[in-house]
Amino acid sequence: MSAQFEPCEAGDGESDLLSILVSGVDVWNPWRRRNRGLAIDLSGTDFGEGDLQGADLSGANLRWSYLGRTNLSGANLRGADLDEAILCHTNLKEADLREANLKRVDLEEADLRGAKLGGADLSGAYLRLANLREAVLSGAILVASNLTGAILIGADLFEANLSAASARYAKLNSTRLRGAKLIEADLYGADINRADLRGTNFTGANLREASLETSFLEGADLTGADLRGVSLFGTRFEKTILSRANLNGVDFRDAKIDSVDLGGADLRGTNLAETASQADSHGLANEWA
Repeated sequence: MSAQFEPCEAGDGESDLLSILVSGVDVWNPWRRRNRGLAIDLSGTDFGEGDLQGADLSGANLRWSYLGRTNLSGANLRGADLDEAILCHTNLKEADLREANLKRVDLEEADLRGAKLGGADLSGAYLRLANLREAVLSGAILVASNLTGAILIGADLFEANLSAASARYAKLNSTRLRGAKLIEADLYGADINRADLRGTNFTGANLREASLETSFLEGADLTGADLRGVSLFGTRFEKTILSRANLNGVDFRDAKIDSVDLGGADLRGTNLAETASQADSHGLANEWA
């Protein structure tokens, strides 16, 4: 590893750990395997944009650490505690962050392509412009997180909780959001084309100016959601709840509708006259089967 790490207020034990870590993964990883029962406490450490590619930091305490611009690609951070850590512009490509504590972490413009984040807690995390293309976030908690402009193309967010999250202008096309919770989430202008939205809960969500083209919303709940200005070309609504939704001026002519609950919805200026038939939408249903 080329970069030097500078611990912030590190004690002797932390200094010993750092001296092993900076020796490289060829030294650190075998040492971890031999000392699996030893707690790794590197909280508050400044890693100084170092190279930790492939490092085994599973279960480590990295709270309040500075890891900005650090190379953690392929690293094992499963179950690690990164509460309030700084990881802006960090390379976490294909890193294992399953069940990690990432509350309030700063991941602005971080590279998380292909990362494993299943079951991770990202409550209040700052992910503005982060790249999460094809990342796995099934069951992850992203409550009140900031995903403004983030790239989640092809990501797996099955049953993830994004309630109260801000994902304005986010790229969510071809994303699996089946069973996810986006209650009162802000998705203004988001690209959610070709997404699997079966059983997704959008109660009270802001979807103004978003694009849901060719997405599948079977059993989705959009109670009280704001869909003004949304693009619905080829979107399939089947057993979808749109009660009390704001559909003012929404054009459904190119959508595919079957058994939709529109009770109490604002339908002023809405065009439902030429919606596609149930038979026409059969192919898209098969795609998500």
